[in-house]
Amino acid sequence: MTLLSVIIPSYNHARYIEKALRSVLDQDYPELELIIIDDGSKDDSDAIIRATIADPGRVRVEYHPQANAGAHAAITRGLSLARGEVLTILNSDDYFEPGRFSQMMAAVPRDRDFIAFSRLRLIDDAGITLPTDAPLQAWYDRALLDAAQCPTVGYALLRNNISITSGNLVFTRGLYDKVGGFRDFKMCHDWDFLMRATHHVEPIYVQRALMAYRYHENNTLRSTAHLLEAEGVPAFNTFVDLGLAEVPPNPLCPSHAHWPSYFPQFVGRYPSWFSPSPMGQYIRSHVAPAEPATGLAQWAENPRLGLHGREFLTDAGRARDAYALLREASFARGDKK
Repeated sequence: MTLLSVIIPSYNHARYIEKALRSVLDQDYPELELIIIDDGSKDDSDAIIRATIADPGRVRVEYHPQANAGAHAAITRGLSLARGEVLTILNSDDYFEPGRFSQMMAAVPRDRDFIAFSRLRLIDDAGITLPTDAPLQAWYDRALLDAAQCPTVGYALLRNNISITSGNLVFTRGLYDKVGGFRDFKMCHDWDFLMRATHHVEPIYVQRALMAYRYHENNTLRSTAHLLEAEGVPAFNTFVDLGLAEVPPNPLCPSHAHWPSYFPQFVGRYPSWFSPSPMGQYIRSHVAPAEPATGLAQWAENPRLGLHGREFLTDAGRARDAYALLREASFARGDKK
């Protein structure tokens, strides 16, 4: 059985930390390690943590209080101490649903690197599921609909960060080392890591709500909203540059190498989460320019543009590229109605 390490960076979340800890200690997955890094909390977090882990059951637990150094430092330290072949993070104001790891591990390969995430249940400060008309819930529901129109999970993530939080990511130690860890972004460190991981492997999306994400006045999503473009643009360009520096090992990775026709259409047509403008406007590297979205229907209606011939029939990558363009053309025609 593969050992799975959970890292909880804790800071001034005395109100929520017991629920977070118990959601790990009560999992049914048999091989769990829990590493808690309290980053200099000034509330009662330390006492609550010590009381909660006094009887950890079968879970191996390490607790490391430290002087305040920031969330990035706490996460990095916890990951460096982990012994597991599979790693995950849990923010101290969120919690895992029962059976999360048994279900997640059943969905991932056993013989190669992976990164996976699940659907989330969005909750408020009191732990009540957000109503459908709450702004964050409405955005999430729309993002999942957008994802269904994308040809791959990687493209869905490029358009919207449907993983939402670093705590939703489950990944191998080998992939973490290849990617180079989390970078010191305040808001988009999770999306930045996830997209760099997508360069190597296609993310796995488990369509069951296996984690609760708490949206309240002091959580990261709300307090760092002003950093959308300042962090999103450099993270996006890092991902694009990776695909230009080498052919991505992931054959489904959104890139010019694997999607020479569809990728420029996609980034030229759609915004990403960090701006309402098409993401292609923010690419700083020299790449093929995106054609106008109006050309999609014209492409689909003209068989001389590539949708025929032996090369198309025998090359899986070219077939994917062409099929994605056809789907996009159908969406473009629908937009006009």
